[in-house]
Amino acid sequence: MGGDNTYNLTLNAVDSFNNSRTQNISIQVLDVNENPTISGVAYKGLIINITVTVGAIGKVKVTANGKKIPNCLSVATSGSLPNITATCPWKPSFQGRLSIVAITTPTNGALPVETSSPTFITVQKRTNNR
Repeated sequence: MGGDNTYNLTLNAVDSFNNSRTQNISIQVLDVNENPTISGVAYKGLIINITVTVGAIGKVKVTANGKKIPNCLSVATSGSLPNITATCPWKPSFQGRLSIVAITTPTNGALPVETSSPTFITVQKRTNNR
């Protein structure tokens, strides 16, 4: 391994007649999306940032209870492994318990689309006026 998460192997097989065959195998270990993080407490009507750490350069879409979050529909990632992130501002329009999920579409079409496990948060009622 050369630090790129790729393992190159050579498999040699020999039968009882001393016939041999060699096969080269390459295995790439890919990172997966980490659960989205929200720093601070989420309040209805106040902006909070959602940050997602992902395993590939690409675009990230974030949903709340399966519904698209405005400003979080096609967020470009930045950084390099292992610190590739996407951040978007979110202004919750309702309160209560929500499931936040991030979906990453890598720029490299050979890599699969990744969906994070849900992160559950509770959006609080605002205590001040607008």
